[in-house]
Amino acid sequence: AVMFPPTVGSVAFAGGDEDKSQKPPKLDCKALGGRILCTAEGCDIVITSLSTGEQLQRLQGHSGTVTCLDLDVGEGLLFSGSVDCTVRKWDLLSYELLATLEGHEKMVSAVALSERFSVVFSGSADGTIRKWEFETGAHLATFEGHHLIVTCLAACDEEGVLFSGSGDGTVRKWDMPSGRLLQTLAGHELPVTAITLDPSQGAVYSGELGGCVVKVWDLRNGELRETQHGGIAGCGLEF
Repeated sequence: AVMFPPTVGSVAFAGGDEDKSQKPPKLDCKALGGRILCTAEGCDIVITSLSTGEQLQRLQGHSGTVTCLDLDVGEGLLFSGSVDCTVRKWDLLSYELLATLEGHEKMVSAVALSERFSVVFSGSADGTIRKWEFETGAHLATFEGHHLIVTCLAACDEEGVLFSGSGDGTVRKWDMPSGRLLQTLAGHELPVTAITLDPSQGAVYSGELGGCVVKVWDLRNGELRETQHGGIAGCGLEF
């Protein structure tokens, strides 16, 4: 799955070249028209076949604008967050709404999955991160530490940690199993709006509002490696 996390118009993809050395994913993308595109349009999520351009389905259920999406290709599941303060879990083969995860006091602004721990994380304008059990949707824990909206999340299964960015200008690193705050990475002068990880390089990239500054942090010790200036950070980072 690939996730581009601007606040509006979130996009997720499924499909692509299959790695024959790995166990085939349970999701048969051919049944969905090949590669698929999931886009948020107001309160709805539109599923489109990239091979034909045909709209396959419009998922309806949220009562507020959909702000974020994340996709588990292997299980054929889509998670969406919304201004209605909920996270919803969808089956992409049957197009059914499987669960509604409730608990945030303000809009859900970010979602991220961890396949290793079988959990989904949601960030909110209430400043919290909630951890939910993947299969049942049960609420497992609430991570508290940010002072303003949680704008973005990135899970690193290799290290068992979660990174969050916030309107308070910080990136925070959490232990996924316990929810313990491990580090606070400070240095941005504006709200952090995007995070992406490169575990192979041991790097965390964080972009701030305005799109002109990207900071590169050491994934393990949290030290700032460099600050890059340019026009690449405003609409989400993906490597």
